[in-house]
Amino acid sequence: MPTFEEHRAVPARAALLCCRDATHRDIYSTTATKFALEGLGEALARGTEGLSIKVTAGAHRRDRCLAGAQRMDRQPGSMIMELRAEERHVLALVADDAAALHVAPPRVRFVTSSCGPCYETLLNRIEIDRDTLALPEPLLRIVVAHEVGHATQRRSMLLDFARTLASTMTLLAIPCITFATFPGEDLWRVSVPGLAFVLAFIACLKIWRARGEKRSAAFELDADAKAASIYGPASALAALEAMATRGHISAARLDAMRARLVSGPQ
Repeated sequence: MPTFEEHRAVPARAALLCCRDATHRDIYSTTATKFALEGLGEALARGTEGLSIKVTAGAHRRDRCLAGAQRMDRQPGSMIMELRAEERHVLALVADDAAALHVAPPRVRFVTSSCGPCYETLLNRIEIDRDTLALPEPLLRIVVAHEVGHATQRRSMLLDFARTLASTMTLLAIPCITFATFPGEDLWRVSVPGLAFVLAFIACLKIWRARGEKRSAAFELDADAKAASIYGPASALAALEAMATRGHISAARLDAMRARLVSGPQ
């Protein structure tokens, strides 16, 4: 039978074991906490380093962009500034010519192609290409005045377009009505009108093409006359002769302007 001292020693050993286990747990938890803190510190250091690298790279890119913009601003002969100045000059010429011809100024569109200047009737818009912008000032004035002269013909051009469209729709309606009216078993009643429609359509195409070319030539001569009324026949003739080397001017326009120069005052 255990003595009193042995009974008293049992709780003491149990308490000692509990203290040792607690100490071990504290040591383990402290070590784990230490490792966790060290890992967190390394992760934060790596993240901060990556963030600083990204910020530095972004700052470098921003500085390069700003430096490029400053160099562009410091170059008065840059292509962008030249094109903007030329575009503003063309817009001013269009406004002045429209006021001289008593017509509303058409819109202007600047394109990068090299197909030559043109006037779009449906949109009431002038297209100016890059080569036209590079023309000398006297030629540029005549070309712009010629295109503005087409703006005075817009109503006549739209009427011609409406007539051609109405004629085409009427011609297309004839076979449609024929096919819907005659029964399908009467093949000859369908094939004969169809053949007649094809022949009539081919003949009308030739007539419309010839009439369109004639009207287009008349519009060009009238636009040349409008440009000559603003800047004089001599300047208009010189511009036409210079533009003829580019292949955009017909011989009829040159002859008409020479006749105007001979018959009329400069």
